[in-house]
Amino acid sequence: MFSIRTSVIVFAATVFGVLTGGLNYLDSHSPLSAVLYGMGAFGASIVVLHSVIERDAPRGGDGETG
Repeated sequence: MFSIRTSVIVFAATVFGVLTGGLNYLDSHSPLSAVLYGMGAFGASIVVLHSVIERDAPRGGDGETG
């Protein structure tokens, strides 16, 4: 079972990959190029989103300590 964080990262990366591949296909009309661009965007998005989205975000409260 995946965590919600993992599911969000994979879903967002899939959306970015599909959009990038689709836009590339509309520009170049080359399915191979579109797939390669989409896969590259998917992989890069996984890395970036993994570093941006916190692993252990605080739950509830107003965020103040002490």
